[in-house]
Amino acid sequence: MAFLSYHLKTLFLFTKSDVKTTVIPVSVFAAAATPLVSFDCLPHVIFWVWLHLLQFDVSNQYLDPTEDALNKPDRPIPSG
Repeated sequence: MAFLSYHLKTLFLFTKSDVKTTVIPVSVFAAAATPLVSFDCLPHVIFWVWLHLLQFDVSNQYLDPTEDALNKPDRPIPSG
């Protein structure tokens, strides 16, 4: 169980600084723009947006780790 929680925490650390600026607003706009019959789909939307953000952040951190080491040293790749 510790193995799984370690990896989930690492995945969250990639996107932690972007949750308030990306995941929440995009999810709210998606919920407002679509004719939802129920809010059962909302967790799926939030997870889908987060997955795309995770892919973007991992790619961004991988391409230039020296810049992220200066700007965001708490992220997984720059912190080692």
